[in-house]
Amino acid sequence: MEAKGSAWISADASEAIKRTLETYGAFFFSDNDGMGDGVRLKFTRNDVKQLGQLENEGGPSRADDVP
Repeated sequence: MEAKGSAWISADASEAIKRTLETYGAFFFSDNDGMGDGVRLKFTRNDVKQLGQLENEGGPSRADDVP
């Protein structure tokens, strides 16, 4: 789906995929700082608040054991 990628899809299919991703929290943005177009996951205020609470629970930090 990249602009110069090898997968070809129609404009209608591309728009449908974009709308679906936006429905589930994706945010598409244009190149406005020279870094190129992109996509990010949106968080609601409640999500941000919950993440802040989790990050501020305290306790010793440890390295992840995920390879």
